[in-house]
Amino acid sequence: MKTFTDYQMQVLEKSDIDCIDVTRLMGDYHDQDLPETLRGRVHAHIKNCEICAEMYSGYNFVVELASELKDEPMPKEVKNRLREALNRRLGLNLAQVG
Repeated sequence: MKTFTDYQMQVLEKSDIDCIDVTRLMGDYHDQDLPETLRGRVHAHIKNCEICAEMYSGYNFVVELASELKDEPMPKEVKNRLREALNRRLGLNLAQVG
């Protein structure tokens, strides 16, 4: 039997779950990592909510696309551009890759 996280318990205690709850639980729902009672409530919401059904479909699509990615190392130039952007936007001091 799966145990509930604090957030899952909060959602379970609600009389009605909403789109924000479904959004926050989407990954666990997709991975079938929710206790059955909560999974059923999320499923019912997705089935009856066009917005969440569309979001779930998009989520599945992204997961499928990601599974097709090749596991190749990132080129040094790309790593350095990413580090520069992070340094600039977040005020970090990441060193360049040599």
